[in-house]
Amino acid sequence: MFPELGLYLLAIANVSAVLLFGVPWLGRIKKAEQLKSYSKPLLRICAVSLVIASIILVNAFLGDDFSVSYVADHSNTHLASLYKVAAFWGGHEGSMLFWVLAMSLWGLTVRQKENITQEFVDNYRMFLGLVLAGFSTFLLFTSNPFARNLPDIPTQGRDLNPILQDIGLVIHPPLLFLGYVGLAIVFALALATLLKQRVEQSDIKLIRHHSIIAWVLLTGGNVVGSWWAYNELGWGGWWFWDPVENASFIPWLVATALVHQCTVSRRQQTHKFTMILALSGFLLALLGTFTVRSGIVQSVHAFAVDPERGLLLLGLLGIFLAIAVFQYLRAAPLLSSAAQKLSQQSKLLVLGNFVIIVGAFSVILGTYYPIIYQLFSGQSISVGPPYFNTIFVPIVVLSVVVLGIALNYRYPKLWASMLGASVLVAAGVTAYNDTLNGWLFAGVLASSYLIASIIAMLIMAAKTNKLSSLTQKSGAIIAHLGLAVAIIGATAVSNFEEDEVMRMGPGQGREIGNYIFVYEATTNVETNSYKAIQANIQVMDIDENLLGYLYPQRQTFKSNAIERTAAGTNWGLSRDIYASMGGQLSESEYLIRISIKPFVSFLWLGGGLIMIGGLLSITLGHRRTKRC
Repeated sequence: MFPELGLYLLAIANVSAVLLFGVPWLGRIKKAEQLKSYSKPLLRICAVSLVIASIILVNAFLGDDFSVSYVADHSNTHLASLYKVAAFWGGHEGSMLFWVLAMSLWGLTVRQKENITQEFVDNYRMFLGLVLAGFSTFLLFTSNPFARNLPDIPTQGRDLNPILQDIGLVIHPPLLFLGYVGLAIVFALALATLLKQRVEQSDIKLIRHHSIIAWVLLTGGNVVGSWWAYNELGWGGWWFWDPVENASFIPWLVATALVHQCTVSRRQQTHKFTMILALSGFLLALLGTFTVRSGIVQSVHAFAVDPERGLLLLGLLGIFLAIAVFQYLRAAPLLSSAAQKLSQQSKLLVLGNFVIIVGAFSVILGTYYPIIYQLFSGQSISVGPPYFNTIFVPIVVLSVVVLGIALNYRYPKLWASMLGASVLVAAGVTAYNDTLNGWLFAGVLASSYLIASIIAMLIMAAKTNKLSSLTQKSGAIIAHLGLAVAIIGATAVSNFEEDEVMRMGPGQGREIGNYIFVYEATTNVETNSYKAIQANIQVMDIDENLLGYLYPQRQTFKSNAIERTAAGTNWGLSRDIYASMGGQLSESEYLIRISIKPFVSFLWLGGGLIMIGGLLSITLGHRRTKRC
């Protein structure tokens, strides 16, 4: 009964979303203000319906209701309750329900306030209704999470994919999906702005506010996803340049440019590029959704392999793209009328944003060119890390240099001397390591120059008694410091990692770098979900002082006999010691891989600082708006 109720609620939500777009649009054509006023109750009906439907689906997971196909495919009686809840968004159908649920709830947060007219809010809800109608129709007719296994109800579910049975599933997908939802909100706000064919400060403030929230969530999604891959897949990599990873990275790059471009728009009243970025972020997120769910790429991250549903998502993308292009071309001639001559700092910010967009385009090209090539030629080609590193690393360095100049643009001698000093530091570090490694040089240059620029900005503010004026910029300062910390981590682990694969068994020891590893014993571990063979490896320094233990495992899941490797990690701020357990080589010996990863934790620390900086910018911006 309850699954059928969930399906009916999805139908109500779909009808409400269609009316949310159609009724205000009709009111606009007929000039009937009364029709526009229905947007708020319709959005509430849609949101409430989706909330109750989601509760029903979560309850089906917790109650092991295997009559629901989605539950049977993604759960099991042995699955921990936390993962049963997370399985709600762990597959295609549930994750799409999570999308529309979050979109409807987030949509309710935009309402009439000071300097925001009711007409603008109604137009925004109308375009949000368009997006909700598209997604809810797709969900209802192609991805029903309440479909039944009748009359043959299985007594046991297939279980959640073992790779997904990790805390990463609880955190990573919701953050990423919420980031996409934020870009959908920005998309609707941009269309509402273009509809009135003029851009006001309140519009840019609203777009910037939701853009920063979306950007923070996307940052968290990418950072946690990177940590999850590092922690879960057993080889210690933190970024694959996988097509599905790129599908979430590209919108993040565009959102990064948008956040900076909103600053230019607020200061200079130039809006064309801002509107393009505001529209593009969501469209690229939808392109990534198509990539993940269509089966056009093979990836451990993919949600579904269904070309037919992929084509429908591509159709949605085409519809939204056509509407966005039409609205932009209609309003573009009027957007430049208020434009002023850009200041030097604004020019640098625009240049930096352009560099970021070039970076996004290079990732798009590397991700989708092999797909297009195979489609037309029937032959396969691969574009891997060498392409992305060769193209993207110089772009990162260039964008950081432009950013550093923008922070201290009033003092050309200062930023020029800092740049020169950073080049010398990078050259010195590279030469000290007896190598002509360009990646090492680039990473040291970028991180050292960004840190030096931040310090110089603080020093000059103190000298000119303007330190208090930096309070409003503290969020941006912390976020940029986080970027520098993340670059340090990426540079260090990419260039100085020590890695060795060896044969080990009880009583055997090995020295790697400045550490000694002793294989103490092999033990058996059993949980509700899996059985495992575990290696207990002692970690000592060169003087044989105990530092800790590594516990890599080879797990076999009870529900489906799937085997996987679980890494063992000795965490540290300046280094991680990472171990994975391979196949059995003899009665007591196993293949063991041990890696020493210097400063890899700086990747996650830097990502956390970026998020904190973004959240602080939102808070300070909200306080400034209230004072105004």
